[in-house]
Amino acid sequence: NLQAEVGRGAITLEPVGMNTDEIYHILRTRLFSQLPDKAEIQTVARAYADAVRDAKQMDITSASPEKFVEQLTESYPFHFAIRDLYARFRENPGFQQTRGLIRLMRVIVSRLYDEKEGRAGETSLIHAQDIDLNDRDTVGEIMLINPTLDNAISHDIASAGQAVSEVIDTPAQSTDAQDVSKLILISSLANVPNALLGLSLSEIVSYLCAPN
Repeated sequence: NLQAEVGRGAITLEPVGMNTDEIYHILRTRLFSQLPDKAEIQTVARAYADAVRDAKQMDITSASPEKFVEQLTESYPFHFAIRDLYARFRENPGFQQTRGLIRLMRVIVSRLYDEKEGRAGETSLIHAQDIDLNDRDTVGEIMLINPTLDNAISHDIASAGQAVSEVIDTPAQSTDAQDVSKLILISSLANVPNALLGLSLSEIVSYLCAPN
């Protein structure tokens, strides 16, 4: 009888789905005071779709340009890959899902808008690979998600210019190798049995596609 009575006034509260569009709304609300109008967002989404279309014509990705417009319009100012890749490690032991993601994205966004080293003026979206792994706070957040990859990060991705991908990028004054490495890292942070790890070449190319 008590359960029946309580049930009449009960409200079921579902946790935020990290694999749903709701997470974009939460991040926008917590991290930004205002956003551009819909017309500007559409312009950005179409520019990314054009880049994907060029890659598709070169037969290096199978992604749909039309789908990119739809997904980026919904996820702006974040690249939709953030939701899909970050949802992979939501079940990691000790990770607080929504709170953990907000904390991580707060660090990433603050680094992008850093007055001295920030890259916010060079990009139209916040991408999954926009993580500064030479920044102690950022690496600290990654270690909270999966502490087993510390050596891999310092050897392969970021070590004050001495990591493998940094050495590869230096002659070309590029960040391509680092971006690919960061994408693979983010896609491989899950630390539970039977987790989905890594990306296909087509997925990597589509996530790296950007205007110009």
